[in-house]
Amino acid sequence: MQDVPSPKMNKFVLDASALLALMNKEPGHEVVANAVAYSLMSSVNVSEAAIILHKHGIDIKDARILINDMLAEIVPFNDEHAFTAASLNKQTSRFGLSLGDRACLSVAYHLKLPVLTADRQWAKVHIGVPVELIR
Repeated sequence: MQDVPSPKMNKFVLDASALLALMNKEPGHEVVANAVAYSLMSSVNVSEAAIILHKHGIDIKDARILINDMLAEIVPFNDEHAFTAASLNKQTSRFGLSLGDRACLSVAYHLKLPVLTADRQWAKVHIGVPVELIR
């Protein structure tokens, strides 16, 4: 079983996979449940999560309400994030990380926060951002 983040209000940057694991009660959802109220997401990753919810029949307006009610903050993806994400391409592409993955890591890098993700490949990436796997 994965360690659950301590209840001392550590902030995390959530990957879309982590938020979706919580919503779908997938393995590791307990870890996210303990962190989501004080965690944040990049607007890029919020879009990823909303797209997946919409594909599964949830109206975009309802997806927006669900996501906004769960997160402490949605961080706009700015030019600093964009260029940092671009600079990570060479280091992360061999592990199959997408633009959305790099967007999440970039926001975490700039905010100096750890990331919560369900994607095991992220543990192989060493860019100065602590990556915590939810399962």
